[in-house]
Amino acid sequence: MPVVFGAAGEPSVVISEFMADNAHTLADADGDYSDWIELENQSPEAVNLAGWQLTDDSRHRSTWSFPTTNLPPG
Repeated sequence: MPVVFGAAGEPSVVISEFMADNAHTLADADGDYSDWIELENQSPEAVNLAGWQLTDDSRHRSTWSFPTTNLPPG
């Protein structure tokens, strides 16, 4: 199920895929099997993710901050 980030009127970025328990499915560049998410920008313009955060507990909103990067549309 996609999760929408941001408030009303902000760009629509959703989690389109995720791997919550990656034991041996997809290795990263270091050969580690890290958990991962895929974001999809459904707006017509690039979205800068600087200042955006990801958490699995709404009481701790600053668990992981996205790097300063532009997510292209599509």
